[in-house]
Amino acid sequence: MVGIRIMHKRKEHGFSQEKLAGMIDISKNHLSSIECGHNLPTVKVTQSICNALGGTFDYYFLGKIESEEECEILEAFEKLSPEERKNALLLLNTYTSNVHKFK
Repeated sequence: MVGIRIMHKRKEHGFSQEKLAGMIDISKNHLSSIECGHNLPTVKVTQSICNALGGTFDYYFLGKIESEEECEILEAFEKLSPEERKNALLLLNTYTSNVHKFK
């Protein structure tokens, strides 16, 4: 299913195999073998695919589709230091627990 998801996203963007392969620095044959399910992409190739086509590792490997908003939230968290993430999570938990109290 990984290859099918990659192919679907590639076609959604209107890219040929050749175009995407060039963008992610692999051969067209290698991309074809990934899309056909003969090979799985490496972490590096998957990251390049995510950068070129959007989506996340979860989308390509697990089929979990995240909304654009969820992706933005994850990207924002990835930019934070571990201490900042802890504080942001504390703020978010405080916010959500208070929102439910006032409904």
